[in-house]
Amino acid sequence: MEIICVPAIVSITYALIEAYKKWIAKDRAEWLAVIPVISLILGGILGVVIYFIEPTFIVANNAYYALIVGSCSGLSATGTNQAFKQLKKIGIEVKEPKKDEEKTDEE
Repeated sequence: MEIICVPAIVSITYALIEAYKKWIAKDRAEWLAVIPVISLILGGILGVVIYFIEPTFIVANNAYYALIVGSCSGLSATGTNQAFKQLKKIGIEVKEPKKDEEKTDEE
């Protein structure tokens, strides 16, 4: 179960940062510039919260290590966002997989 905490922290932080960009920062450059710091803080908070709620979910022996794991995971959310953004800049189109809208029953 320990391995699940890192992707969970990355996903939650990514979602919170996207909400921050959409509803709070909008197009204000100075507010967008602090996103990595916010990701670091959110990830750290999530790591410590997870540690105190269910210590077996995080790869940490104490709250200090949980803070470090969470902070690194939070920064990973920013890196994930930037990876997609940079791929688009160089012309590589990142598409979501298509969902089958019509499913047929073949019995």
